[in-house]
Amino acid sequence: MADNRKKIFLSGGDGFIGRNILECLNEKYNFVSPSAKELDLTNAQAVYDFLEKEKVDIVLHAANVGGIKGEKEPPDAISANLKMFFNLLRAKPFYKKMIMFGSGAEYGKTRPIVKIKEDDFDKYIPEDQYGFYKYICSKYAEKTDFITHIRLFGVFGKYEQYETRFISNAICRVLLDIPIAINQNVFFDYICAEDVAKAVDCLIEKKAKHKFYNIGSGRQIDLMAIAKKILQISGKNLEILVENSGLNNEYTCDVSRFLSEFPDFKCADFEESIKKMFDYYKPLISQINIK
Repeated sequence: MADNRKKIFLSGGDGFIGRNILECLNEKYNFVSPSAKELDLTNAQAVYDFLEKEKVDIVLHAANVGGIKGEKEPPDAISANLKMFFNLLRAKPFYKKMIMFGSGAEYGKTRPIVKIKEDDFDKYIPEDQYGFYKYICSKYAEKTDFITHIRLFGVFGKYEQYETRFISNAICRVLLDIPIAINQNVFFDYICAEDVAKAVDCLIEKKAKHKFYNIGSGRQIDLMAIAKKILQISGKNLEILVENSGLNNEYTCDVSRFLSEFPDFKCADFEESIKKMFDYYKPLISQINIK
């Protein structure tokens, strides 16, 4: 029986966001998502041959080298990431549209990023490797008519790295009855990974009017408030340890462009998303490295 679903190539399908997209949308679309071992995205000919054979409708590019909080950037991160990006672009004859996963880091994180709008892009050039790589991709996308570039800010959910990602780290600490640790309080725009998948679904289904979209919840929340919410849900009375006083640079976005174009899009209730994270980690807690 013929499969009439849209055929989508997803890079980074074994990563945090990629796994959530596959889990949420796998029944609706026909995904092709080879692992890094199955397809080396830095190999130009391999990428070209693969996409020539598969002839997909859309490329979702979520794969990254580096960009992981708490880990040192590989020395060749920019080179490897740009190779992957341009290798996929070189195979454009074999697909119609690309949705590129960018980052709020493109706006330059050496300053507070407060409810930033898409039109504020290029007022600063990012100084970090990860942000600069995404910045280059955005500059290229400006010149095309087939790339939709989404900028993600604070994303949380299943499969994220509990060692370094605040919400998962705090939940695991509470389940292990140890204090929640905050390096420095800061305001974020947090959106759950399932809602990112819903936003991607909107962009797959409908022709986008713009090239660039901030994807977030549209709400500002600080780490201290999240920590208190996690403790409230758990019913436990544990310490919240803050290493550095004051506030770090805010990292929030304006999402009015996306919501005006997709008015039916609604983010999940934040407290309900946190409860789901508790349910996810409870059966896994024996596997968590308490160190």
